[in-house]
Amino acid sequence: MTERARRSGGPARKGPAGKVAPGKSGSRKAGQAKAGQAKAGQGKRPSSVKQDTPQTTPGKAPRSTAVVLRRIRPASVLRVSILFYLSLCLALFTAGVLLWLAANTIGLVGNIEGFMDDVGFTDFRLQAGPLLVGSGLISVVLVATGSLANSLMAVLYNLIGDVVGGIKVVLTEDPEVKKKKK
Repeated sequence: MTERARRSGGPARKGPAGKVAPGKSGSRKAGQAKAGQAKAGQGKRPSSVKQDTPQTTPGKAPRSTAVVLRRIRPASVLRVSILFYLSLCLALFTAGVLLWLAANTIGLVGNIEGFMDDVGFTDFRLQAGPLLVGSGLISVVLVATGSLANSLMAVLYNLIGDVVGGIKVVLTEDPEVKKKKK
């Protein structure tokens, strides 16, 4: 049986010269697809994706697929970066407020102010308001610069990826996860 016949599910019809006629296989008319298959041009796998081994069967190695990461959209990197840096700043801001409250409660703030007075800074005071405003401004600067830097790195990756072809990643199916789903 020919490869075309195996893919189409039946024997291929041969033309006058013994060659397989295009679009004709089995009893289907040209342009008809087998149930569950897409028509020509639809659902094609990108040329950068290759399947190394067939699907998993009990007792065989897990299925793996090689994928080439050629481009990264800078807009999606920007969105993810903004959310990441906002989350990071929120966590750091919350930790800073909690540490300030704990340090103020146990008298550490007063001890630091007294030490600075002994060193020679007589008007030194740690005030919560200006510290919170300063850390908020630093957070805004961190979010903006980090997000823009990540987006520029995505653009740089795209430029380099056009030259070298991208990064090849091999994805392997985890047999343990498949067992848990059943």
